[in-house]
Amino acid sequence: MGESRLARERIEARMNQALLVQRLRDVVLEQQGIQLSLEAKSADLERSNQLLNQLAIHDGLTGAYNRGHVQELLRQSVVRYNRYRQPLCVMLIDLDHFKSVNDQYGHAVGDDVLRQVSLKAAASLREGDIFGRWGGEEFIALLPNIDLHGATDVAERLHRGIMELRFEAEAKTFTVTASSGVAQILDGETAESFVARADAALYAAKDAGRNCVVIAGAVKPQTAKVA
Repeated sequence: MGESRLARERIEARMNQALLVQRLRDVVLEQQGIQLSLEAKSADLERSNQLLNQLAIHDGLTGAYNRGHVQELLRQSVVRYNRYRQPLCVMLIDLDHFKSVNDQYGHAVGDDVLRQVSLKAAASLREGDIFGRWGGEEFIALLPNIDLHGATDVAERLHRGIMELRFEAEAKTFTVTASSGVAQILDGETAESFVARADAALYAAKDAGRNCVVIAGAVKPQTAKVA
């Protein structure tokens, strides 16, 4: 009887041990599942944060940088200029007669024009240039490490690229042109006054007949017609 009871106790001990091992395995598996779930949620959160960051700095229609982000990058660029004195230019680009595109073909077509112009303009710039939507049909480009002569070449290349675009609407093909103002930063200039000079040059381009680039100089703006 004693041996039989001892045998049963050993069997029960082994069973209890097996149950404990199984429970331990279940706990480990549960913890691993929780860890994997937390890692997945963390990855989802990281992707969501990245998306939010992208949305925060990009224009929702064109994908270009939005005005707020460009303004911050502009301030940083002015600070770098004041420290290193490397040339810096800014260009404002405004589509000519864009209201007529919306009026004649509708806002959906107008939105497509803005998207295509934005893509073409960004592709025309140099690596390291900054391109953004300034508002409405107006865009801005920050051109570091380049003087007015080089910036003019960039602007004219950008304009030619825009003129090459073809748009289809209502069984018609149409093109668009742009006017631009370019300025090079001056010693002691603020970001606001820097852009204001480019803006004044842009208005001069409009007054000069549109489809041209006006260079804001220290004395008198110069006009470069785009062929």
